[in-house]
Amino acid sequence: MDACGKSCTPVIHYQRRTFKSCSVVLPLDVVATVGVEDPVADVVDLLAQELVNQVDQLVCCISRFSKGDSVCSAQPFHFWPAKCGHWVTVVYPDGISQENLCEYCLVCPTGASYTGCSFYPRISRTFASPTVYAFPDDLASEPYLRNVHVGLNPPSGCEVQLVFGQYRYRHYQQDRMDDNGWGCAYRSLQTIISWFQLQGYTECATPTHREIQQVN
Repeated sequence: MDACGKSCTPVIHYQRRTFKSCSVVLPLDVVATVGVEDPVADVVDLLAQELVNQVDQLVCCISRFSKGDSVCSAQPFHFWPAKCGHWVTVVYPDGISQENLCEYCLVCPTGASYTGCSFYPRISRTFASPTVYAFPDDLASEPYLRNVHVGLNPPSGCEVQLVFGQYRYRHYQQDRMDDNGWGCAYRSLQTIISWFQLQGYTECATPTHREIQQVN
């Protein structure tokens, strides 16, 4: 009898033979949407099912990207696409380019690939690594604030127009650069570039002041 009161019978399969084996640590990390009044037992069942699903995803990913005696590691990533309105978790292997990750993510159960479809670029950006959902602990460890306009009252007599999505706010004297009084344009450009990064349009690093000055 387990903790939830359900009966279970352990099954052991024993077979004597020579085979190769390896030990792999699975980084389980699941999320689930539940109602505030849902019974605890239902929440436990839902999380247990999510864990089972994620183990299957991890095994599938590791099997696909491991080569020979080299076993790849994999990580689950959580996304909250605004137009979906629910969690999407994708397991990605470590050390694989973003282009290959998108192709891996967009394979149907039938084996067909979405890469030839007209909406492929949009889907691939949605599940790119920079667009991973940022939980409060993730935001607390970042050196830059995100979406600083949220919660602020607009100035009187002005019309506010915003671009949808996340951005990192850059301001004077960050990154050990004393640009007080002259770095406004540089910081504005860095802020704009962060929007492209967080929306999955680019993986390029944020340019420094010197790199911006050297642009022809």
